[in-house]
Amino acid sequence: DFRNSPWFAMGWTSAEMATDYQGLSGDDFTFDVALGMGYRVSDTLMISAGFVVINLNGDEEIFPGINFSWKPCDAFSLALFGPKLLARYDINDSWYISLNGTPGGGSWNIDDSTGQSRTIELDSYWIGLNTHHRITGEFCVSAGIGYTFANQIEIKGNHGNGPSLERDMDGAALAQISLSLRSW
Repeated sequence: DFRNSPWFAMGWTSAEMATDYQGLSGDDFTFDVALGMGYRVSDTLMISAGFVVINLNGDEEIFPGINFSWKPCDAFSLALFGPKLLARYDINDSWYISLNGTPGGGSWNIDDSTGQSRTIELDSYWIGLNTHHRITGEFCVSAGIGYTFANQIEIKGNHGNGPSLERDMDGAALAQISLSLRSW
C-alpha cells in the first residue's frame, strides 16, 4: 500500500523443481515472477492490472492480467485474478461455499531413453464447486467436485533437441478433499 493513497502494488516470485531424479540440471528448475498495480475504488471494490513471466530459465512466456475483487455484501465476494475465478458465499462464521476456476497442470523434466533432456507439459483449466468447514480453531476440511477441460499435453526437447509431441485430451470429472490448518 502507498501511504494515504488508494493505489497499491504487488509482486511475487516462485521457484520450483520438477524432475525424474535421473540427474539434476538447470532444466529441472523453473522460476516465475509477477508484478502488478491496483486501485482501491471503494471498501468493496478493487481493480488492478499486471503481468506474470513464467519459466524464466526456459521457454519464457509473458501473460498480462486484469484483476478485480468485489464484495457487494458481507456474505458474498467475487474476484478475478488473471485466469483465476473465485466466487465465495459465507453461510456462517465456520462454513462457506465457493466456485473456483483455475489453470491446472505443470511441467516436469525427464531424461528420455537416449539421455536427452525433455519437458512434459500438462495444461488444463479446472472449475469446481467447493464447501469449506472450520472443524475447530484453525483446523478445516474442504471438499469439492468439478470438471477439468481444455486439457493438452506436450512432450518437447529442451534446448531445441528433438521433436515435440502435442495432444489434446478429453475433459474429466474431478473431486478433491483436504484437511488444513489456516486462518479463516
